[in-house]
Amino acid sequence: MKIVKGIKRYVAAVLLLLAVAPKAWSIDTPRHIERIVEQLPCTLPQGGTFTCSQLNLNRQLYVERRGEAITQVGVRLFTRDIRSSLDHQVCNAVERLWLELVLAKTPQKQKSLMKEHRFSVVYNGFTLGTAQFPTLDKALSMFTPNTSFSMNAAEGKITLRAHLDDDALVITLPADRELLFAYDKKEHEDLIREELAAWDIDYSASALPSVQELRPVSDGIYVLPGRAYMIDSLKNETFYTLNGATYPAPLFSKDYPLMSLQNLMMGCVPTAKVDLHARYRTYDRSKVYCDISLSRFLGYMQHQGLEFYSAAYHTESGDVQCLLLMHHPVYDYIHMLVISHSPSLFLGGKTTLNGDFYTFIPQHNIKSLFNF
Repeated sequence: MKIVKGIKRYVAAVLLLLAVAPKAWSIDTPRHIERIVEQLPCTLPQGGTFTCSQLNLNRQLYVERRGEAITQVGVRLFTRDIRSSLDHQVCNAVERLWLELVLAKTPQKQKSLMKEHRFSVVYNGFTLGTAQFPTLDKALSMFTPNTSFSMNAAEGKITLRAHLDDDALVITLPADRELLFAYDKKEHEDLIREELAAWDIDYSASALPSVQELRPVSDGIYVLPGRAYMIDSLKNETFYTLNGATYPAPLFSKDYPLMSLQNLMMGCVPTAKVDLHARYRTYDRSKVYCDISLSRFLGYMQHQGLEFYSAAYHTESGDVQCLLLMHHPVYDYIHMLVISHSPSLFLGGKTTLNGDFYTFIPQHNIKSLFNF
């Protein structure tokens, strides 16, 4: 089938392109944040909010750490309530970029910084660095508890809007993982390995659908329709049978391995007895594995705000595989897990699924990976 071939090409192309428990973090300060810290004219505290009088800035700064690693530094712009109403990571990025703009000092350097990172700061219709908006001072006054904030993420851009009386501030960022998190790909891969190794929260399944939401697929099998991602067969749909005429039950049967495997990877059926043994597929091709219960793996991804899409298919050798694609709707990054089916799934005992785990696949590569 054309769709199955598309999935196989996608997997092959990626092969080429490419509350946690207390523990001692072994991550390092990201290089991007190191460069910011090196420019600061004041000494950073171990953590929290501080004043850097040498910057002559009418705002406090703050620093966050994991162990000895500095994971965030920026200008304190948003209140806790405003952060909660917007997006924590986007607020972090704006506060960090604001500090970089302050450290750039001259309009020329600020324009260069905005061009490099592909973001913009517009106050009352004028871009930073123009004659009508020469410095950040006026825009800084927009960050108050009384300001009305809104955020929109669409078509690879994140737009943050602030309104106070008759003034408006618009900050536009690309939905770029490295800009939003300040980690390069390898640094972020290291971080996710640390976090998954420590993660201890299981996946929280959604409530069962009503019968009225289901559509028949074949005799006795029903689907809860969902959205497709890039290709028609990669969807967030799940499959059900009916107990009697009114009570849906998730499909999980050796007679329907493809749909059952999709249900399992979508977190639709119990995963308590299923473990995952997946190799991290990284650019350096190191043999590092993710060994974790499937429920906790899915729970971590759920906690990160990722949306799940799956497709199950037969390989050319006749084996069954399932692709779970996890996409962040705001930050636009993608993880992908490809696992091989095990018949022991349906025997009621403990099962380990083997597979490959690809992290932080750039969103802009997806269409080319699918041969569009």
